[in-house]
Amino acid sequence: MAGGATRPATPPQGLRRQLSDPEDSMADRSDLSFTGLTDQQAQELHSVYMSGLWLFTTIAVVAHIAVWFWRPWF
Repeated sequence: MAGGATRPATPPQGLRRQLSDPEDSMADRSDLSFTGLTDQQAQELHSVYMSGLWLFTTIAVVAHIAVWFWRPWF
């Protein structure tokens, strides 16, 4: 940087770049639900959630059966 030239300022890391077209912002998109997810994203999240729920339920049922055999509670 000879001759007193300065380096152009770069925006700090972590800041989002402003879109040149306001139609591209997520707040203006009409295909988003109140959660901010598209229908496809919401369906994918739901399928992952349901898989986890079934896994948790299966483990809970097996644990309850095991405890029932060990010490019946009635």
